[in-house]
Amino acid sequence: MYKRFFLAGVLALFLLSPLFSRGEPEAKPDPLNPNWTLCVTAFDASALPASRKIMGDILIRDLTDALKAVEIRYRSGDEAEYYQDYAWTKSVSAAAKALATKRNERDLLLYQGTAGWKYRKDLKTKEAEIVKLEENLKELESEIPEIASVPKFQFTEDNKKGVWPAAPKAGAEYRFCKSQNVDAFITGIVSEYHGRILLNLEMYTIHTRSFSYEDSIIFSPEDINIAVDELSTRLALAVSETLPAAIAVHAGPEDAMVVINGSYAGSGEVPRKDRSPGEVEVTIHADNYNSVVVPMELIAGEIAELYINLAPLSLSSFTVDVPQSPGSSVYLGGLYMGTAPLTLELPRDQFAYISVETPSGETGSAVYRSDAVIRGSAEFTGPGRDGGENLNYETRVPVSPEEKRVNTARKKFYGAYGRLWVALPLSMVAIGMAGNYINAYNYGAATKGPAEQQEMYDKAVRAGYVQTGAYIVIGLAAAETVYRIIRYLYTSGADSAPIARFPSQENK
Repeated sequence: MYKRFFLAGVLALFLLSPLFSRGEPEAKPDPLNPNWTLCVTAFDASALPASRKIMGDILIRDLTDALKAVEIRYRSGDEAEYYQDYAWTKSVSAAAKALATKRNERDLLLYQGTAGWKYRKDLKTKEAEIVKLEENLKELESEIPEIASVPKFQFTEDNKKGVWPAAPKAGAEYRFCKSQNVDAFITGIVSEYHGRILLNLEMYTIHTRSFSYEDSIIFSPEDINIAVDELSTRLALAVSETLPAAIAVHAGPEDAMVVINGSYAGSGEVPRKDRSPGEVEVTIHADNYNSVVVPMELIAGEIAELYINLAPLSLSSFTVDVPQSPGSSVYLGGLYMGTAPLTLELPRDQFAYISVETPSGETGSAVYRSDAVIRGSAEFTGPGRDGGENLNYETRVPVSPEEKRVNTARKKFYGAYGRLWVALPLSMVAIGMAGNYINAYNYGAATKGPAEQQEMYDKAVRAGYVQTGAYIVIGLAAAETVYRIIRYLYTSGADSAPIARFPSQENK
């Protein structure tokens, strides 16, 4: 019976062995060229004046930072074919070289002078290796290498460290790409055009062996952020080889300011603008309306339209008035609004700094929020014109800088004079008490024993130190008082108005 079980087990293992012998399916090799590397070279800013040469470095850094948002590149058919041909040629050449080397080794066996049996053994080994290499060569010649169709975009290591190599000379572009091991490089020329900045940009790609992208932009130095945003959008599309995305904004009210990714885009109705696919942040702001920030995802080949009407803020209306001085200027923050009496409409829940200035130079200010004066020289006094409350200001002549300097000098003199009269009696008392110890030693030590003489001597020495310190305190206090009174007299005299002298009657 056991023999039957044994035979059944052996038969089962024999039948199942082909299943185990298959093992795991052969792993598919990874596509070649999984990365697409770009090199940004130093822009030529030699045509700019010395004060603007730094503009080239600023443009390089800003454009490089903008391109960091690009993550992948979509390879075209021509580009993929170039890399396939390159990879196929490289692999076939390596296999052919290995086959030629092995055949040479086989031929050299005849001249090594080895024994016949060893020669036949080595010859057989080489022939077997040659057969394998020939089969490998035929297999490589018939295969088409797989190239990554969506490689990962990256900069060179130097660019990541903020280093921009010099651009190659004309005719050396292909060698530059090979030496830097990059797929493309960007170069640019920055020049001045009638007081504005002109940037000419080119991108050389190794698969075309030519400059496949050219662009230019002219802008004022203060508009560099807008220019970089516009140019980087087009450059990112060229680098990623993706279809552009677009965005249009329809905002209300008509004067609402539209900002896209920190750059001003327009007011109210903003027409379609092409941008790189990805995330954008749209900010819409208008006075006396609640601002809105909208994050959006732009998709390649699609137009995103944003329709939004801002909600108005809760406003309060009141009249700013200076009863004792009509016609005073009214300022909201640092912005001139008009002359008093003036009706203002302000957001109810926001702080506002309102100040007035009379024609004679007196000023008053108040901080307002939620229909109340938080701080300042103003108060609501009841209904005013246009149905709102009346906010009346009390004004005063502002302290001039000259008066502040005189007041400061006067206060410092009074402080020094007071310290003198505090330090003087205390120091005199200390000097008198120290003198008693010194006199006691000078006139009474001779009648005392050695131990008492030493004790009196130590006390006299300490008293001498106290006396010296007291004199120093008196001297410093007196010196500070003299300095402060001289400073006070000089400051008050320097800031005083000059006396107008009239000719005497005798000289007429």
